[in-house]
Amino acid sequence: MLIVHDMIDSDFYTGAVDSLPPELTKLQRDAECVRAHLVSVRGGALFLSPADAERLHLWLSDGISPQEIMMAIECAALRRAQRLSKLPLTLGRARSHLGKRANSFSVETKGEKGHPMSGIVQMLQKSATMESNRKPLDSLASELLALDPSDKEIAERATLLASQFFIHKWEQLSLDARKTLEQRAADALGDLEALLTPQQLHNAIEERTRAILRENFPYLSAATILAQVEE
Repeated sequence: MLIVHDMIDSDFYTGAVDSLPPELTKLQRDAECVRAHLVSVRGGALFLSPADAERLHLWLSDGISPQEIMMAIECAALRRAQRLSKLPLTLGRARSHLGKRANSFSVETKGEKGHPMSGIVQMLQKSATMESNRKPLDSLASELLALDPSDKEIAERATLLASQFFIHKWEQLSLDARKTLEQRAADALGDLEALLTPQQLHNAIEERTRAILRENFPYLSAATILAQVEE
């Protein structure tokens, strides 16, 4: 499986940030952050289309940060939830949102020991008490606190961890849980459902289902993570 078409080789990263191949260039690391975030929000193919890969290469080469692109994806996804669309979410759809920041979630807990991720970790720990399987949340919390606070790329690395958490959580959904979420997603489509082809309907339901899944963890958005780093 490809991470990014023609930008990264054929080994697909599925673990924590430290598992990224050390030989990757900064451009490749940044591209993987964006790819994973798009997949976690949209679902569908695990690799970028040639058009999106080229667009991403141009944006990153022009100095647009991966965090800005990931926030644009979130803004586009929010807009699509408000105005349902037949077309799949792509980087092209996110282009008009570059430079915009979705509202960040208010993390009320105070940081401990000066680590920028400590507030988010406290939110994860609260959420873990309501999960039947808290191990993924505990693992994410540990990985976030293990990030170097002095790393200039800490926001990107933290958002990549969050993206991989959502991808894993989607993959681990039971059949019954997924059916329940998909029915909620289908209900949200309303009259648009009758206008979609079978493939468009599949894509729309998956994107909306993933959005519902993310609603339980608003503090893991790219915008919230950046806000914590900037405090």
